[in-house]
Amino acid sequence: MLEFGYLPKDALNSTQASVVKKRGKRMVAEAVRSVQKSYGLLATGILNPATLAAIRKPRCGVPDVLARYALSGTKWAKNDLTYRLESLTPHLTEKEVREAIANAFRVWSDYTPLTFTSVASGRADIIIKFSSGDHQDGSPFDGRFDFHSGRGLRLAHAFQPPRDSNTYYIDGDTHFDADELWTLNTPEGTNLFQVAVHEFGHALGLSHTPVPGTIMFPAYIYKDNPCMHPDDKMAIQSLYGQDEKPDPIIPECSPLPDRCRRPEFDAVFQFRGELFFLKDVYFFRINQRNNRVSGPDPITHFWSGLPNKVDAAYERIHDGKLIFFSGNLFWLFEGVLPEPGYPQPISRFGLPVDSVDAALPWRPSGKTYFFKDEYYWRYDEQKGEIDPGFPRPITVWRGLPTHIDAAFEATEDGHVYVFKGQHYWKYSETRYRVVRGYPRETSDGWMGC
Repeated sequence: MLEFGYLPKDALNSTQASVVKKRGKRMVAEAVRSVQKSYGLLATGILNPATLAAIRKPRCGVPDVLARYALSGTKWAKNDLTYRLESLTPHLTEKEVREAIANAFRVWSDYTPLTFTSVASGRADIIIKFSSGDHQDGSPFDGRFDFHSGRGLRLAHAFQPPRDSNTYYIDGDTHFDADELWTLNTPEGTNLFQVAVHEFGHALGLSHTPVPGTIMFPAYIYKDNPCMHPDDKMAIQSLYGQDEKPDPIIPECSPLPDRCRRPEFDAVFQFRGELFFLKDVYFFRINQRNNRVSGPDPITHFWSGLPNKVDAAYERIHDGKLIFFSGNLFWLFEGVLPEPGYPQPISRFGLPVDSVDAALPWRPSGKTYFFKDEYYWRYDEQKGEIDPGFPRPITVWRGLPTHIDAAFEATEDGHVYVFKGQHYWKYSETRYRVVRGYPRETSDGWMGC
């Protein structure tokens, strides 16, 4: 929190120590609250698992400034900019690096009058280089030290544009940590193109935004299909104006899912006292204590490395680990941290199908039920196998439809809730049938609409 501006730089020196001791709890709580706002989380001031997961994510080394879209206060006084690449990474060819850099600049020029020209020598507006550790700019890199991600905490940083035409020095320059494993077109390592797009946003005058899913969000989250978020577009165009080109290198983002306009969900699951409703790359979250609905937020905000669509998900009864299904693969997470060695094929569950529609851990039996089309299977988590006598037809669950989308068990009221299309069914665990008066619309029953 010191490094990214949430606590004063001198918060731990001897002069400030007595102040920290007197106001320590309040100071730290306020810093945590600011972190939560920066990452688009509920600002409680409590260092909860979601906050810890957020601050442990690899990220940009530029300190955070809070705003819906944030500007650094400076911009280039011209639209035609030059850049020079001073050094390379050993993990990519020079051609790959130059193409990634050019494409990253193009993301911003596709939506503005800006142009970017590479120069081989001489003066350039933006100097780009790969550096290690302390590289004499006041913002040292930390290398690859994280066991889970294989990345450092600070991947890159960039400096804002000059305040006038005579003060270039390091203004606009962009540095990447040379010790990172830089890659392209894969979630493995750190994607150079996506990090460069973010850093060039800083070099053009943009600050961080707390809006998840934006280019200028402070944490690094790999995206299979990056897009131009309306927040980023408004920010860059407020500085340099509009000049949208045909066939941009990344398209504008699709509209966010609307929880009140007859929503349909891909997966629903309980996790640590909250309900998660997944749709495409986003989730809505319901706090079951106060029924507060939040979102939509990107799924990768919590669970990095998942594909663009999740078919089913559940929290395993015996150890609390999360399992996500997409197509014929599944991913395992300990909280928000991915377990190594995944994804793996769903055939490991003994399922003779290429995907599942829903997964339901059911506490009365201690087993997990998988649904696909007109059938369901009962899986013994302890034995690691499908129980004999399965699959069975879903019609055994009296009143439930086939081809369902999602299901979860509400432990507090003894019912199973099943979702299909825009509706949901309430199933009694004691009467073994759908409760009278169902199905109902999901938007009314769950989304607070």
